[in-house]
Amino acid sequence: MILTLKHYGGSNGKPANIIELLVTGYNSMILEEITKLDGTVDKCLIYSLKGIVNDLEKQNELIKENG
Repeated sequence: MILTLKHYGGSNGKPANIIELLVTGYNSMILEEITKLDGTVDKCLIYSLKGIVNDLEKQNELIKENG
């Protein structure tokens, strides 16, 4: 699985107008716009992604310790 961000409309240090998250799997793709109308990204999404990263890192640590 590959996660990719696409930024539209931003350049020279200016923020993007739109950010899309592309999730590419073995047999599927999901494209989701993650910016709100004002160009911000929802804080709940950001916290969720941070939580997912922490969970995945913990999983790998546990495998390494118990493997």
